[in-house]
Amino acid sequence: MVSLDNTPAAGSDGVTRRMRQDAREIFNAGLKAVAPMDAVLRYCRCKKDRFIAGGRSYRLNDVERIFVMGAGKATASMAQAIE
Repeated sequence: MVSLDNTPAAGSDGVTRRMRQDAREIFNAGLKAVAPMDAVLRYCRCKKDRFIAGGRSYRLNDVERIFVMGAGKATASMAQAIE
């Protein structure tokens, strides 16, 4: 039988500290995975004279301007990633 009087206080043992650290790392990884700018940078990039977005490639020499349109709270940071 385990006595509560003999158990370490919450947070005072290494196991609890490690669990909290793991929880923080998981939480931060989740935030990074859905960060709007990071998401755009994962799927859009320029390579030499081409713009690649979502697996499609466009020759930049064939276009004069690119318009970026969006709606919602994440639009500004997503457009900034395209710049």
